[in-house]
Amino acid sequence: MSLVGILEVLKKDKYPDFFLSLLSLGKTCERHASWNDALLIYETVLKHARKTRGDQSYYTIKALEALIKMQRAAGNVAEAADLQLELVEAFKAKHGFRHLDTQQNMPGLAGIYFLQKRLLEENIIRQQVVDAMQEMLGSTDDRTLEEKNDLVSILHRRRLYEKAMEVAREVVEGYKSTLGAAHPKTVAAETQLAVLISLLDRRDEAIGLQEKSLEAMEAINGKVHDKTAKALVNLGAMYLRDGRNADGEAVLHRARAIYTQLHGADSLDVSNCLAFLATASINKDNREEAAAFHEQALEIERRIRGSDKPETLSVMQSLSYDYTALGQLEKAITLQTEVLDGYRALFGDEHKDALQAAFDLGSSYHSLENYTEAKELYQQSLDGRRKVLGDSHDDTLTSLDNLSLIYAETNQWEDAQPLVHELFTRRLEKYGSDDPRTITARQGLAAAYHCQGMWSEMETLQLEVVKIFKRTLGPDDADTIDAMEMLAMAHENLGNTEAAIELNVIILAHHRTNLGDEDERTLQTMQDLATAYADIEEHEKAVPLREEVLEIYRKTVGDDDEDCISLKTQLAITYYNCNRLDDTEALELEVLKTRSRLGGEEDQSTLDAIESLARTYVKKKDYANAESLYLRLLATQQKIS
Repeated sequence: MSLVGILEVLKKDKYPDFFLSLLSLGKTCERHASWNDALLIYETVLKHARKTRGDQSYYTIKALEALIKMQRAAGNVAEAADLQLELVEAFKAKHGFRHLDTQQNMPGLAGIYFLQKRLLEENIIRQQVVDAMQEMLGSTDDRTLEEKNDLVSILHRRRLYEKAMEVAREVVEGYKSTLGAAHPKTVAAETQLAVLISLLDRRDEAIGLQEKSLEAMEAINGKVHDKTAKALVNLGAMYLRDGRNADGEAVLHRARAIYTQLHGADSLDVSNCLAFLATASINKDNREEAAAFHEQALEIERRIRGSDKPETLSVMQSLSYDYTALGQLEKAITLQTEVLDGYRALFGDEHKDALQAAFDLGSSYHSLENYTEAKELYQQSLDGRRKVLGDSHDDTLTSLDNLSLIYAETNQWEDAQPLVHELFTRRLEKYGSDDPRTITARQGLAAAYHCQGMWSEMETLQLEVVKIFKRTLGPDDADTIDAMEMLAMAHENLGNTEAAIELNVIILAHHRTNLGDEDERTLQTMQDLATAYADIEEHEKAVPLREEVLEIYRKTVGDDDEDCISLKTQLAITYYNCNRLDDTEALELEVLKTRSRLGGEEDQSTLDAIESLARTYVKKKDYANAESLYLRLLATQQKIS
């Protein structure tokens, strides 16, 4: 009888005992890769077993188990999850929740949730299984401890390290009490516990426990064994995290050599060692070496796993960071584009890994000043992170910060300001006013106000920054002085000149001591202070500052430099306002000769110099020289008009 004929007989319900035979036939079809036939058989058995024998019958359960296995193998995780849930419910209905058969099927559902990245649901189920197994079998039963191990794994993945460590200690103590301290399961549990302790930054304790576990692994399995190599990798990672880079490298090279001997140079375990060795190279600030390790790891991952797997994409991402650090941005962009497409295909546009990939690619375009592409990718990462992580998550705020920088660097301050304002507000709420991240955001907002001429708002912000920096860094710290400069600028533009002068006096004293008299910032502060004195008509105080600046410029750039000529003009005006007319005349004559020689008689700067000197002669009542200059000016103007 053909398969179709057999199924027709079954559908007519003439031979119910065919169920067992058909299940065996389904397995035969699987072995011969006749997947569609096997699927058809199992689905038909499930349908008719439910109808004739009930949801909790042996044949219904066996058909469900077979279908779950096939759907998982085909990668149909959603279908497998639905079937697994049906299976668990069938056992609950048949035996109750506190029954071994029910509990032994719960991990299958948890495993499918793991494949679907539904970590919370997986965590809940594994906790329920552990609780039930402890109640039924006791806390030290081997099956209970195995389930606790699985619970530790999901807690680890969810980064609930404290809780994971607590359960891991229970596993270690359970195995010690039943199997002894030297048993392989005990040693493996201690290794897992050491990793968790390390993640909680209790490094000495973690390293001591891992070194002890390594010795036990070598005693049990020998020096050339997978488990020994795994213990070496864990210890190497702990050394790196503890800053013991040389120790970490040595241990990781040992692990790589073992894996190479056991599985060849191109195994996934070797790839994992290469990734850790790349981290050691980064710690040494040797990005070229790190890139070489990551390139080898990526080649292995592509060949064995394929380019579209999460592990491969993770190595690509790490390599792209190396290329970025080396300034090889085009290479980085090529990889980052592949990473972004890969994560989006695997998990969707709003998965955290896809959002990080979008941000990374945006950063590379940003570095190349491709602002259009960068802005679009930053916006995508910001929108997704707001939705997935919340408005105040660190990653969301980083996207917000970088997007605001794009607008700032392209002088779109009206678009930048609301973003920077939100960044400052959220960091203030999250970290407090004294946190460096809040202060940086506050200064960014002050810069936005500055570029839009919003001096009052800028003054308010900078008053707070200066206050915080004086308290936390001290009044002479360079960052405090920088903040004072911004505040002085706001005061000056608001007409609060006395306050600006008070700050600039402090700033100038700091710059003279720490930067020297001829430093550009020192000279600029002198000029700012002289201008402020002039604004309140204290011209005599401005004179020595302008004279000092001019002498430094004469010495460093020469009299014919445009900045030097402008400084002479400014000093001449200051002399004029102090009624030091002879000094004014001497400087203005010097300026006129230089302007005429460099630009010619008809140059506008020469004409301005003639007019300034003529005005000085008028004030000195030297009308003959004044008349001569005005006639000279008029003749030149008529000539060029």
